[in-house]
Amino acid sequence: MPATPTIFRNPTIPRKPQDASAWLDDSILQPKRLSPRTPSAAQPLATEQLIGKDNSRQRSTKFLDPELYSGDSSMNFQQWHSAILDKLRVNGDWYVGATQEDTERDQVAYMRTRTSGAAYQTISALLRALQTKQEAVTVDYVLDRMEKNFGNPHERLDARNQFRHLFLRNSSNFREFQQTFFRLAQEQELPADQWVQEFHEKIPHSLRSHMVVYRSQYMYDYDSYVEIAREQARELALAETQLERRTRSNQAQPRGLVPTTLRSTDRPVLKPSQTSVQHPTSTPRPAPMVTSTTKPVVSSSSANMKCYNCKQSGHYSRDCPRIPAEQKALEDIDYYD
Repeated sequence: MPATPTIFRNPTIPRKPQDASAWLDDSILQPKRLSPRTPSAAQPLATEQLIGKDNSRQRSTKFLDPELYSGDSSMNFQQWHSAILDKLRVNGDWYVGATQEDTERDQVAYMRTRTSGAAYQTISALLRALQTKQEAVTVDYVLDRMEKNFGNPHERLDARNQFRHLFLRNSSNFREFQQTFFRLAQEQELPADQWVQEFHEKIPHSLRSHMVVYRSQYMYDYDSYVEIAREQARELALAETQLERRTRSNQAQPRGLVPTTLRSTDRPVLKPSQTSVQHPTSTPRPAPMVTSTTKPVVSSSSANMKCYNCKQSGHYSRDCPRIPAEQKALEDIDYYD
């Protein structure tokens, strides 16, 4: 007779009762519903820490940290100020404390880590003064004191002066001019209904003549006016470039009668009538003054003539050496007269 196999049972599983109804009514095997754990009033801090851990997993993505601001001219304070505000706005959940005072203190502490030099010393002095007075530390107060120390109080006036001297000299620099115009108009808070008129007066005359029709049509539509002006400036820049190339090529060509392609032996010989050199017209010279010592030049034909005074050959009677000097001077005067 074969042996009966031994059946091992899990001791944690109850045996099936004889009564089927008891099996159906048995609640041991029924899945238990876990009730949420209600925190007790005696442990509020542990509950807050638990919730903080759950929220830390879903905090915002890290935003780019601002550059270190030292207070010198290497970086503009307004740029650093805007970067700090953007950082605190995007990653504000990173610096949330138990109270509002703790949140402000943590944010100011982060601001100090993004400074160096004179700016770091200024924030440290502000924190020591507030701690001595036992006053609360706020981000707005620290940024306001930093702006008074390192900000430019004449920024709007400087932008107005730059805007007044801003003009488009060349159509090829239209994009740079447009960017500068937009920035300065925003800084000096130029009214929107004056943008088109101011832009029209600052463009060159060649472009302004093409945009006269569109100025009245798009007086209150700055974007449409600038878009049309950009296309017109591009066409004018291309025309100016072509004209400059043509002028440069004409200047590079040789000017003269001898072409550059001919060799020195092949150069044409110019006739005297073809020469372009013009000599200045000669003016008649004045006749020399006649004095007692002036002797006229005797030609070779007069060498055979004889003097009527001394009957000698080789000179005239007026040049006769035997005539006294006074009489000879009178004869010379009568002769030339």
